[in-house]
Amino acid sequence: MRAELHDGTDPWQLSAAQTDGRAGIERLTRFCRQFLPGCENAFIGVVAPMVGVRESRRIVGDYTLSAEDILSAAKFPDSICRNHYPVDIHSVKGGAKLLHETGGEAPYFAKDAWHDLPYRCIVPQGVSNLLVPGRAASSTFEAQSSVRVQQNCHTMGEAAGIAAAWAAARYGGDVRAIDVSELQTEMRRLGGRL
Repeated sequence: MRAELHDGTDPWQLSAAQTDGRAGIERLTRFCRQFLPGCENAFIGVVAPMVGVRESRRIVGDYTLSAEDILSAAKFPDSICRNHYPVDIHSVKGGAKLLHETGGEAPYFAKDAWHDLPYRCIVPQGVSNLLVPGRAASSTFEAQSSVRVQQNCHTMGEAAGIAAAWAAARYGGDVRAIDVSELQTEMRRLGGRL
């Protein structure tokens, strides 16, 4: 089954992705019934109501996280999140090449290794009163495939919420004026591991 690439910002392409996904499910079900012993009467019980969009738009932040940052287990003084999720690219030419070139030997793959995600990745260039956590944070295509998972999005969102409240109350909305070491202390107080 070959995945088609669709633009997650275009409703017509999202509809096409939904149709392609359903057709793929039917092909896979027929294959299982025909070629896998014991699956002759298999059926699909539940299908997600919507296609999952892994990526659409990302900001250009004060820092752009890269695959090299992930694979080298980069640490940043303004860290708001630790990540140990691998680069996870589906059906893209060259996606497997990135991991093949490292031979899986980069420090990122070592036990207990992780990389940081810096606060600067959620601060968009050219705007003083906006934070953008989650899968739209500033990162390359490869890096986004690693940091887009829910636990990272939750942690970035928590950091952004605290920082936004402080910026509004103390700094006239300027998110760059936040003392990130104070933000880290508050996140640790709330149970975060940075």
